[in-house]
Amino acid sequence: MGNAGRLTPRAHLDPVEVGGVTVRHATLHNADYVASLGVRVGDRVFIRRAGDVIPQVTGVAKAAEGEPPPDWSDRVPAELLGEKKEARPGVFWRWREKFEMPDRCPACDSKAFQEGKYWSCRNPKCLPQLIGRTLILSGGGAFEIDGIGEKQIAQLIAIRPRTCSTSIEIRGRRRGSSHSTAGARRASRTSSHRSPRSDP
Repeated sequence: MGNAGRLTPRAHLDPVEVGGVTVRHATLHNADYVASLGVRVGDRVFIRRAGDVIPQVTGVAKAAEGEPPPDWSDRVPAELLGEKKEARPGVFWRWREKFEMPDRCPACDSKAFQEGKYWSCRNPKCLPQLIGRTLILSGGGAFEIDGIGEKQIAQLIAIRPRTCSTSIEIRGRRRGSSHSTAGARRASRTSSHRSPRSDP
């Protein structure tokens, strides 16, 4: 999910090297693109790094056939599983399963809205969106906070109310210094490889 709430299908791949980089994920762009490819879970797919940066699935090399490998369910990445070791909402992992956009946001369970060929979550408090927007705010051209990433932002959000009465106090040195810190207080990638799983 992007910081604006757009739900983008993503393929989880068996690790493969493309252009000297090990690729484990590739974008599927949108539901129409997935349908045009005809790709299903377990297919071997062609991938390339668009602009030598973003890996994307470009076609099906060989469709999945027959029964799944004996260890298929054990190969589902941990990041796609919930606390009870079950596949998270919006995750498709069963052999030869067809991908469909979920009608609810996989992150916050809010209703997902279709806008042309795209789907989005309009909940402003959805965690991935909060993290994405905060990353932009803390980066270059804004607060310029060094060393802050998604994990730190998620921890910060978890311990503070998600309301307008919460503010972020920045303590640090001016531009050109070696570091700055943030505290919070209450104010008021062409290769052929298997695509075993996909999620939005």
